[in-house]
Amino acid sequence: MSEVQSLAIHELTKRIREEAKILPNGILRVADFLNSRADPVLLDGCGALLANKLGTQKPTKVLAGCSCQGLLPALAAARHLQLPLVFAYAAVPKAWGSRPTYSASIQGREHWVLREAITAEDRVIVIDDIVRTGSTVEALKSICKQAGATFLGAGAIIHNQLGESRAENCTSLVQVTSADQKLSICPAPKELQLPEVVAADVLTQRVQKDGQVLPGNLLKVYSFINHQVDTGLMDMCGQLLGRVFTGFGIQKVLTAQTGGLPPAHAVASALRVPLICARETHENDEAVVASMYSAPSESFTKKKKLVLYVTKESLSPGETVLIVDDFLATGTTGVALHRLVEQAQGQVCGMAFLVEKRFQDGRGKILRELPHMAGRIVSLACIESMSEQGINLDCKVVGDCQPLYSPDEKVMIDRVVQCAQPGTGGLINAATFLNHVVDPKLMDEAAVLLARRFADCEVGLVLSAEMSGLAVAQALARLLRVPLLCARRARSPVMLAAGDSAVLAAKVEGSTDESRGELVIFKEHLRKDDSVLVVDDILGNGATALALQELCDAAGARVVGMGFLLEKVFQHGRGKILAKRPHLSDGIVALTKILSMDDTGLKVFRCPEPARETWLRVARELSRRMAAEVEVDAPRNAMKFRSVLGFHMSMDPVMLDACGHVLAAQFAGVTKVLTGAPVQGLAVAYVVARHCEVPMIFARHGVPLTMKGQRILSAQSAPSGTFNVSAEFFGPSDRVLIVDDFVASGRTALALKQICDSANVPVAGFAFVALNQTRLVGPRDAASHPAEGGKEALAGSKVVTLVECTRKGNQVDVQPAEWLRRLA
Repeated sequence: MSEVQSLAIHELTKRIREEAKILPNGILRVADFLNSRADPVLLDGCGALLANKLGTQKPTKVLAGCSCQGLLPALAAARHLQLPLVFAYAAVPKAWGSRPTYSASIQGREHWVLREAITAEDRVIVIDDIVRTGSTVEALKSICKQAGATFLGAGAIIHNQLGESRAENCTSLVQVTSADQKLSICPAPKELQLPEVVAADVLTQRVQKDGQVLPGNLLKVYSFINHQVDTGLMDMCGQLLGRVFTGFGIQKVLTAQTGGLPPAHAVASALRVPLICARETHENDEAVVASMYSAPSESFTKKKKLVLYVTKESLSPGETVLIVDDFLATGTTGVALHRLVEQAQGQVCGMAFLVEKRFQDGRGKILRELPHMAGRIVSLACIESMSEQGINLDCKVVGDCQPLYSPDEKVMIDRVVQCAQPGTGGLINAATFLNHVVDPKLMDEAAVLLARRFADCEVGLVLSAEMSGLAVAQALARLLRVPLLCARRARSPVMLAAGDSAVLAAKVEGSTDESRGELVIFKEHLRKDDSVLVVDDILGNGATALALQELCDAAGARVVGMGFLLEKVFQHGRGKILAKRPHLSDGIVALTKILSMDDTGLKVFRCPEPARETWLRVARELSRRMAAEVEVDAPRNAMKFRSVLGFHMSMDPVMLDACGHVLAAQFAGVTKVLTGAPVQGLAVAYVVARHCEVPMIFARHGVPLTMKGQRILSAQSAPSGTFNVSAEFFGPSDRVLIVDDFVASGRTALALKQICDSANVPVAGFAFVALNQTRLVGPRDAASHPAEGGKEALAGSKVVTLVECTRKGNQVDVQPAEWLRRLA
């Protein structure tokens, strides 16, 4: 078990100590974070630990019981083992018809499994949330015996030893006992100390392979980190740091221009929190010092002193902030960023760096000035020493990095066509991949598609009903990093102990199955300010979805959308929902639509939701948020935006990623994305490049020491500076997409095009988030440059923008771009 994964044990024991309760008869209540309003990130960490403990025996299937408690950790473990999950039912579903089954009953609870789901060749592990008497494990073990399968063992998150415990031979992460009605936890909760280095496998390999040592202790990694950025590598590092800092309650990520922005964006995207980018200015800038949070710093590669600053609106008192940067060398940037948070009366929970040069004692400087950061500083590639002969790295603790899913839009449709079977009475048998035997990879891919569709909805909670809807709901909640609320179809012992006054219930209309006739949640788990995404596996007659909506109505929560894997169009569930909830007309999404079914098979609508509808939704939401936050700079006839995408300092990585997806979809065959420093275009270019799956190059205003001796391509970008790019990043087969946040005068875009012309590479086009249709005044006045004039300056090239902004007096009209309005 690696130290990174053991962080989940710390979070688990901490949550048990702070939130678990002892109920009569030795019942342990963990419903508030583990199995009712569940923390999907915590569950995923626990699933990884169980997979580590039980995966050595080479299982082929994971088996779970007939309630949501055990299903959630089993899904997490199956995901990390990359194995199918089979979950039992408390009654035989009608969709199974007369197909043969296995069953077992212990203490009056029946478990039913299709015979085809478990075979004699299978090697099975059983996963549960809490084990005490072991009755569920015994029932599932009995089913394995009936199938002739090999039972390898069982695992649970918690071994409940309150009172008499009869569970044997079950691997658990935590044991809970009682002394004087107080919980005793083993392993005991302790103060969390992060490892100094979590060596990201892909990053350390890349540093060893492509890193070069230059005179003056300079490390040249600019071909994949800080001049040309490998966005796939950066995303994987961001996901790893997100896992390391899970449980710290991070509310914002803070970095400094320019090199820190790509890794910080990747971390903020993984954590789904706002990203703040501190700008730099010269040390004598009195205006900045007087009006901003500011702190002195020093650039090792630029060999100059500077001041880092953020607006006072971007950091708030009491916020928990994670500092992220590309390099830890002298430590001055980390200290300066910490000072900014201190001035805002926030709390720095940790610091994370891609590459640490240990021999420059940056960590020591930070700890001497900020001793409370001990055990809170992590790097992913720590260089102990380096010379022209080689690089020595600290790799005692290795963190594994996995690439992000990039699913095909038709992945669910294709699986339905291949595997779903028609049943009687309008029922569909999807037991082999969806709602009995679950494919965790398919659930992850489906979750990515749903997350992309609801990127503009600011989801705060995922709500689903046991059992089959929980697989995709858990994957989606983990991806969105929001709580997962599981509505029960039968009241659990914990609910019965709490009494009727503690729960909300809604009837599933038309249900003929008593065990599925009611959905129940704890009142305290659904809150008035929750923005809820309802998720289920199949939309049939709409009864389950409407019952979940009624629970939200009763709590005063707002449903922002409904997502389904399959929709049986012929049962008219969508119409029934809209008849009662017309506000959801644009908020019901199904990844697959089954138009009709008969004895010969299913008629499946093979086209996913038209991409243009997604593009238009993103542009409309972007327009709405920009219009709500725009500020007019009247003297310059310019526009500023406070936090929407925060083009100048504060960014919403989720909305920004949605914009990048739309822009990338308009350009095929791109091999590189090029943008200008320092901040504005860099964030947009990063997300466009990651969706194009190509490197991102950002032009420098200066020439860093690591670029000395290279052939430099230059172009005048503004009266204040010149863009510089190393010629080695362009090849004869490249097609370059130029990206920026705003196009106003068009001067920046033309300068970047000039660099491409110098490199003799074609420009595939220009992509911008917004078009400023009002001419600027002052140094960037388009009228003083006859060859320039906003979008017109780029005439003859393919130019794509998402929104258009026009100043009318002190008001700004923001609306989707003309090409998107035509799609509507």
